[in-house]
Amino acid sequence: MSFPVAANPSADGSIPLHAIHSLGADAVREHDLVLREEPERAGVDPDLVRAIMYVEIAQGHYFGAGPLLDDARRSTFLNDLGIGSKTVLPMNVGDMWAPLAGKDTDLLDVRQNVRAGATLLKRIVDRLPSPSVERVATLYNSLAKEKVSDYGARVANVYEAKPW
Repeated sequence: MSFPVAANPSADGSIPLHAIHSLGADAVREHDLVLREEPERAGVDPDLVRAIMYVEIAQGHYFGAGPLLDDARRSTFLNDLGIGSKTVLPMNVGDMWAPLAGKDTDLLDVRQNVRAGATLLKRIVDRLPSPSVERVATLYNSLAKEKVSDYGARVANVYEAKPW
């Protein structure tokens, strides 16, 4: 099965106003060892994983409140109230993708989280007729997309700039 994703010249790769550069750059630097080992294990470009992590943390995931929501996820009480995050940093991976990192994956564990994200990226790359950063990132964000999204264009810009 392949996922064709068409080019989209109108995809907006600009940095959104709510982006917090330091959050993304700090996270990529903090997890450097994992960001070298897990992409290599999955057979995917480490800078692609870094770019997605950067975008997820700096430009998405609840405008910088992601770590608090991830902490709330650890609390049964808060989760029962629906306060925990449905996806988990640093790769903003949802529970449905957790098995990609292995049985009984704990997405709150950074290594397992990055492993799940890197494995998902590898599977996307393997199913794209012409894998490019913007196409792979588009599908990472939503498998339902048929053309490059703004998210994919943003990740491609970050990939080129490497602001970490």
